Amino acid sequence: KESDLFGIWFHEFLGSIDQTILRPGTDCLKDQTDNLCKDPKGNINFSVAGHAPHTSSPKMLQRLKQESKSRGLVFSIHVAESDDESEFITSAKGDWALFLKERNIDFSSWPVPARSEVEYLDKLGLFDAQTIAVHLLNCDSSDFEIIAKRGAKPVLSPRSNLNLHGKLPDLPKMLAMGLKPGLGTDSLASCDSLSIFDEMAFVAKKFPGVDPGTVFAMATINGAEAIGMEKIAGTLEPGKTGDFLYLPLETYNLEGFLKKVTSYE
Repeated sequence: KESDLFGIWFHEFLGSIDQTILRPGTDCLKDQTDNLCKDPKGNINFSVAGHAPHTSSPKMLQRLKQESKSRGLVFSIHVAESDDESEFITSAKGDWALFLKERNIDFSSWPVPARSEVEYLDKLGLFDAQTIAVHLLNCDSSDFEIIAKRGAKPVLSPRSNLNLHGKLPDLPKMLAMGLKPGLGTDSLASCDSLSIFDEMAFVAKKFPGVDPGTVFAMATINGAEAIGMEKIAGTLEPGKTGDFLYLPLETYNLEGFLKKVTSYE
């Protein structure tokens, strides 16, 4: 609260719909975020996020999206991150189905099985230009086409994906299909730092065919666009907030800078 940081604070929900929290007519955002942070400078916006399609009921996800959309705010959700998630959404069976049944969570009204997690959420009306789709690990071209058509913003956390699930998102295919992923770290629960420089270096190492300028954009302007702050952040140009970091790099042109900054650890 005392710093000059700015951005969006997402309050994430999971589980089945709770009428005491999401009852129509209540101010979900205000009630749930007022106690989290009072920002005297007005730099921080609050919005809501759904955890994932397999952990949150369709009604809850749709209500959360409605809440964020009615206020012109960005909505975020994890999509296609794990094999358990994929198995449940595409078959309505597997370990996750058993997990829900053991807890007396009735998913018989959920629209599963579906072809994929992306298609499932698209049918719920969750994807548009103000939706962040996080991870997109178990996805194919048809899924990427839906994301592109709806204008949703992909955000990737490759270190987390490899640590937790032993695989990486298909970044080359996303780029080939015109998507512009942002870059995130997920959390310290799944990787050893929150450094965007570490994330860039990891991407540069694992995807050597991706241009350094593209990796740099993933960590800057693409991320700003994902949260709707591209008019004030993401690039250094007149009218935007000018935040500078010093790095001890020896380089003499833009190409050299981009190569070194995206491999800096």
